[in-house]
Amino acid sequence: MFVEIPPDQRIEVLKVFKQIVGEAPINSIALFHRSGATLLFFSEYASDSVLLLSAASESMFATGGMVCQRMDLGELREILIRGEKGYTILLFSDLILAGAGSDVSTLAIALRAFRMNFARIHAIFHPEFAKKHNLMF
Repeated sequence: MFVEIPPDQRIEVLKVFKQIVGEAPINSIALFHRSGATLLFFSEYASDSVLLLSAASESMFATGGMVCQRMDLGELREILIRGEKGYTILLFSDLILAGAGSDVSTLAIALRAFRMNFARIHAIFHPEFAKKHNLMF
């Protein structure tokens, strides 16, 4: 399910997406609400990859959250899935930033780009967080 977000927020998130893609060769990048709603999505792959990222995000959040709770690790923050031919990165707050790349050698760069820019995306939807952390746009 796609959800329309205000144009000013969409523009700001797209700027951050562009920043991430400029720092790391990501093939797909998406922003979901924790409820499962898709807010924004870009992919070099077929349009059904948004459904796969969304489903993976929801199931990994549920499983990862359960593991964190049972092992007393605190709130789930991120999940990294690495295969022979690529990787998927999931970062969590009330939003989920998901991305996939096909060059495993760029995984560390991509993870750094995601981590550094996720706070900026969170701040776009939560002005009080932006003010508290000096993340003005």
